[in-house]
Amino acid sequence: MKAPYFFLAIVVSLLVVFPGYARAVQPGPAYISDTIKITMRTGQGMDNKIVSLLTVGQAIEVLEPGDEWSLIRAANGKEGWILSSFISTTPPNSMVLKQVETRMAALSEQCAGLEAENARLASENASLQERLAAGSDETRAQIENLTRENRLLRDSLGHRFIKWFLAGAGVLLAGFFIGYQSRRERSRLY
Repeated sequence: MKAPYFFLAIVVSLLVVFPGYARAVQPGPAYISDTIKITMRTGQGMDNKIVSLLTVGQAIEVLEPGDEWSLIRAANGKEGWILSSFISTTPPNSMVLKQVETRMAALSEQCAGLEAENARLASENASLQERLAAGSDETRAQIENLTRENRLLRDSLGHRFIKWFLAGAGVLLAGFFIGYQSRRERSRLY
């Protein structure tokens, strides 16, 4: 009777160590799972007791590296031996993929925000272009009016200058004439 319980204990152990086997596999396209449980043992060798199960991507500290087996400390503080071939200094692809997906989601949000801002700025630019075109027509009309006024003022100033010149020349001539006449009258008296 001990044999069936022993067989049942092995099946349950395998289901705990490899939980992916408990799922029913359907016919059709499928992929190999990257969810691997790595056993950390009390010593170097498969016949030593399992201390803990480690998953892909779990952070560890290598205490004593070796060619075949390495002594490590898990994040939970437990120490044990695992096969050195399972240790990598680079994060596994599944972790890198999650980081890239997170970064891509953040960049997608940022891109959507930038696209909305770009659309707003394009609309504002079009509005400003219209105002500029209308403003430049108004400015052109104002410049033409000011140019006309400037020409009129210049012409008017020229006429005023001539009038003052003529008035000054008239006063000068009148002064000469009066002086000449008064001298002549003085010379007659003496």
